[in-house]
Amino acid sequence: MAKRIFITGIGLISAIGKDSDEAFANLKAVHSGVGNIEHLQTNHKGTMPLCEVKYTNEKLYQLAGVSTS
Repeated sequence: MAKRIFITGIGLISAIGKDSDEAFANLKAVHSGVGNIEHLQTNHKGTMPLCEVKYTNEKLYQLAGVSTS
């Protein structure tokens, strides 16, 4: 028996956008999101590029609608 799936929305926060519209626009414009490490705590900071979400944890909580209290 087939199961039903209902998609009620789409959302994402990624290295190429803070929401699905921005990410889709950057995909169409062929922007990669690769850059220098800014927020990730690592010994490799300044030595290698990567795809990083360029927001602090607090800003990510806000964008995702997550309460920290």
